[in-house]
Amino acid sequence: MLSWDNDDPTAAEMARQLAGVGISWDLAVPWNASPWPGSAQPAAAQDALVHFLGLLPDLEVCMPMGGKAQAAWDRLLRDEPGFTRIHRIDAPHPSIRGLTRGGRQTADVGKAVLRDAFAKAALVLAGDTAVSER
Repeated sequence: MLSWDNDDPTAAEMARQLAGVGISWDLAVPWNASPWPGSAQPAAAQDALVHFLGLLPDLEVCMPMGGKAQAAWDRLLRDEPGFTRIHRIDAPHPSIRGLTRGGRQTADVGKAVLRDAFAKAALVLAGDTAVSER
């Protein structure tokens, strides 16, 4: 189960980032680009995402974290352009592998990039629509 409360370093990083920019947990909803274990079915995952987004009519920001999530969001926007109203802010995946880009940068650099993405999201939620996407 994907949760901010999971007892792992990725969930802990997410909790730190949310707290660091003052976004309360009740304003954030985690979702996985592949919402069930072992899924290699992008079409089924996209159908689930479309359904999920229908439950969030007031969603203002989407932060696809990592390449798979960003590719899934790209596919969604290609097929369902109505979701372009949602402000997109790309970010690295908050796992250590995502933060280090597979060892190509330090975790501190990745955390700074992630922190910047969360800061942009906080600005959008505060009403600053001038924040650039991606």
